Amino acid sequence: MDGLYLDDLYWDFPNGSNVSYNLSDFLYQNELSMVDHHQVPYTFVIVMIIIYVFTFTVAFLGNIGFCIVLRYSVKRKSTTISNFFMTSIAIGDIVMIICSVPFTKISTILIGSWPFGSFACSMIQYIQWILVLQKSFNMSAITLDRHLIVARPLKRRLSKRKAQIIVLLTYIVAGIIALPSASTSSVVFVMFKGNAIGICTEIWSSTSRRKLYTYSLMFLHFYLPLMFMTICNTHIAYTLLTKKTPGEADLKRDKKIASSKRKSVKILVSMVTTFAVSWLPMEILTVIGEENPFFLKTTSVYMSWCVFQWLTFANCLANPLLYFWVNKKYRHGFKHLFKRSIRRLSRSETSISKTRHSIVRMTSLNNQIDV
Repeated sequence: MDGLYLDDLYWDFPNGSNVSYNLSDFLYQNELSMVDHHQVPYTFVIVMIIIYVFTFTVAFLGNIGFCIVLRYSVKRKSTTISNFFMTSIAIGDIVMIICSVPFTKISTILIGSWPFGSFACSMIQYIQWILVLQKSFNMSAITLDRHLIVARPLKRRLSKRKAQIIVLLTYIVAGIIALPSASTSSVVFVMFKGNAIGICTEIWSSTSRRKLYTYSLMFLHFYLPLMFMTICNTHIAYTLLTKKTPGEADLKRDKKIASSKRKSVKILVSMVTTFAVSWLPMEILTVIGEENPFFLKTTSVYMSWCVFQWLTFANCLANPLLYFWVNKKYRHGFKHLFKRSIRRLSRSETSISKTRHSIVRMTSLNNQIDV
């Protein structure tokens, strides 16, 4: 098996230097995987697997449907720069759920060990952090775009070309920030009750470096975007709700505009709320683990960690559900896509049934001729 064994506390690194480690310096966050899985109720394991599979299915199909609706079912006039950013987020969410569920979530809960090797460990960690960071940057870009529309309505909006460049830059910056995670990730094998348990973890040369990088990631992907989006969306909501419609009073028009404003505020508040609720519990648990590694050794914390991990993963569901809830055009687009898929499936089944019937008839005729 490729990886490191914890029988020795010294390993040779590419630079040729031997570095001594206290296991708690880097293993604290993964000692959750060392919890005796027989202590975790089987009911909990089964429920979590069902929840993960259900979330994976809904998130995967929902984001694919979301991209299709944005691309085909919505009129071209409605294809805004925000929709372009939202499509980018949806594609990232699809890749995220493909990389997350089979490799990290199900393997941790079901197997209790990392069976995919060191290369996969490094690459999966790297891809996941790129997607997490890029999504936060993309959401910030959407917020900035909407803020400029409200705060400076006469200013020229971003072109699609500039939006594409921004998305590309977010991936490049996210890739650079995530590089230390990829370079330090490896599989460590721990002897636990006579079995070698593989743990995909980051191995750092010192506790201070690990903490610095961990807190930097937390700040860049959660706290900074959350503060930015909260400030911008608060100002947007204030402007929308207090700004009077220019021109003479028109009850029907003003009522329609007020409804549109309330819907916009609802979307903005929901985006920030779902982002905060999805990530805050895991961020708090990470901080506690950094300062008190022994806190993470109990079965109850392991179960909490599984639930908090699911919350971060469930954030991939946010965009399709949010737009389906508040936007009538997208709701109609989803319904149309669903009905079309059902009709195609029905026609496909009918065609298969006819083909089978023809094969049976041909076989019967051949048998009669042979006789």
